[in-house]
Amino acid sequence: MSRPAARDPAALAGQRLEQLRHEIDKVNEEILRAVERRGTLVMRVLELKRELGAPVVDPPREVEMLARLAALVRGPFSRADIQRIFQAIVVASRSLQQRPRSDDKP
Repeated sequence: MSRPAARDPAALAGQRLEQLRHEIDKVNEEILRAVERRGTLVMRVLELKRELGAPVVDPPREVEMLARLAALVRGPFSRADIQRIFQAIVVASRSLQQRPRSDDKP
């Protein structure tokens, strides 16, 4: 006599895999929304820097930010991994700042 599908280890593993992927999808969406919020803040900072006549790029600030984030890492990613992720966000933010002012959407 065969077991019900719900008790089959392969079926259970497949269900768990789908659950985990669904959780990852949710986290990805949260990350996306956070990056979008960050982009909005970056543009507000840009406006203030222009008003103040301050340089747009602030390398010491970027180094400090990356070091601070690396110090906050609790795992499973390494500090270097987190720095690379945030460096990519910084590069994207610079690109965002260089767009013409009338370009509100990608």
